[in-house]
Amino acid sequence: MAENAPVTSPAAAFERVADARNEFERVIEEARARRRAAAAARGLAVTERQAARARRRRGPAPGTVAGTETSGSCAPAPDLG
Repeated sequence: MAENAPVTSPAAAFERVADARNEFERVIEEARARRRAAAAARGLAVTERQAARARRRRGPAPGTVAGTETSGSCAPAPDLG
């Protein structure tokens, strides 16, 4: 079926949506595989969980005030209020 052909039935619409979802999932899985291969080439074993944790840690840690973190400190953030 052509991508821009008019949908003539609910079944055809469902099939088109299913095809699009499968294509999306394939592309995402290929990107994940490339990321894992690049990490393996660097000697790192990066799991999806580790990658998600790294994305969350890009900003200040929850419960801290930006700029007050010190290396190795586990002290809570100061009470500002």
